[in-house]
Amino acid sequence: MADERAVLGASVDRLRDLVEPLSPEQRRQQAYPSEWSVAQVLGHLGSGAVIAGHRVDQALGGPEIDAQPIWDEWNAKDPDAMVVDGLAADAAFLHRLDALTTDERASFVVPLGPMELDDDAYIGFRVNEHVLHTWDVEVAFYPAAVLPAGARTIVLRVVPMIAGFAGKATGSIRTLEVATTGPHDRYSVQARRRRRQPVRGPWTGRRGAAGGGPRASGVRALGPGPHAVLRGRRGRSGGASAGLSRGLRPRQALIAVP
Repeated sequence: MADERAVLGASVDRLRDLVEPLSPEQRRQQAYPSEWSVAQVLGHLGSGAVIAGHRVDQALGGPEIDAQPIWDEWNAKDPDAMVVDGLAADAAFLHRLDALTTDERASFVVPLGPMELDDDAYIGFRVNEHVLHTWDVEVAFYPAAVLPAGARTIVLRVVPMIAGFAGKATGSIRTLEVATTGPHDRYSVQARRRRRQPVRGPWTGRRGAAGGGPRASGVRALGPGPHAVLRGRRGRSGGASAGLSRGLRPRQALIAVP
């Protein structure tokens, strides 16, 4: 967990350093997502941190959580509260991770869609979310911003696991080639109808049923080297093609180092 925890902590510090000096007007400024202000990005990350903490408790035998009341609570906050409370929730989640004992980490399993995640994988997903949304804030004020070097490898581990779920139907079958630098890697994203198959996580290799029939929508990464292949398959919405290009193309630019 050490690498993922360290990268997440660095991203939390980076976000705090970015937003604490902002004026009330700047907090209300649009971030990179077209429908979110800077404050709303913090609200999203804050609610996510609260839910992530509850899922840690659930992974250790606690009750299942209902995320909707948490989202409703955070959506009702004013922009300044979203920022202040978002930073506080970030810090609280780090403290929750640091409180895990060795035995708790060894037994840690979080179900996430078709996957079961150990502590490294689960924190890696949070790293991916936090790093990308921190960039959403940073680029609003610094257009040349890129992802931190220490986070890129973890982000690229997660991308193969989530790319297929981001796809939207266009009625076509296509292949999208994605090349990254810093780290150097190459991905081939293939959108097509596929048979049911398990999804393998990039950390421990834990397997989970990917689902079948009209809801099947998952990805599989074949090989960790410079020619890793992403294979997306169609789900209820019809497939992963245009949605993949929208989701990956901006991130390709972010990962690249000028």
